[in-house]
Amino acid sequence: MHDYYIAYAGLLSGRRHEQLAILEIGLGTNNTAMVSNMGEDGKPGALLRAFRDWAPHALVFGVDSDKEILFAEERIATYFVDQTDTDSLASLVEALRKRQFDLIIHDGLHTSWAKLNTLNVLLPLLAPGGALVVEDMLDTYLPAWQVAAALLKSAYRCRLIRCKAAWIFLVQRRMT
Repeated sequence: MHDYYIAYAGLLSGRRHEQLAILEIGLGTNNTAMVSNMGEDGKPGALLRAFRDWAPHALVFGVDSDKEILFAEERIATYFVDQTDTDSLASLVEALRKRQFDLIIHDGLHTSWAKLNTLNVLLPLLAPGGALVVEDMLDTYLPAWQVAAALLKSAYRCRLIRCKAAWIFLVQRRMT
């Protein structure tokens, strides 16, 4: 349904064998009682495993508000976070020891508040040249994200990109 992988392929082109650090917000809960779930047949953590398998030297991290789907595997660590709570996000930053990420993907709660909280707290974790991608942007939210892009333009390169099912908001930290 989504073609976001095209953006990820462009962002990570030629970097497969680097020691990448990747963080995904939202592991894809299959608990239908949770907000922003992917249905009973979903496979939580599938994207984390795909990145781990594709990039043999990557460290992959994930967070979710569903504690039941958190796990640890080779080169994968997951954490609980409530994206609506900036203190919870700040605790995540502390747990990650101010690690810098080459790619941060927001595929968590599909509310503007949760997305903006995540952007606000996690942007400083981007490595120079690193990117933060906010998935599943609806047309009705685009004006708010255009304002965010204008506010961030001195330190980041921001773009709204139309994909098959929705928009993505791409923020790249400038190299200098």
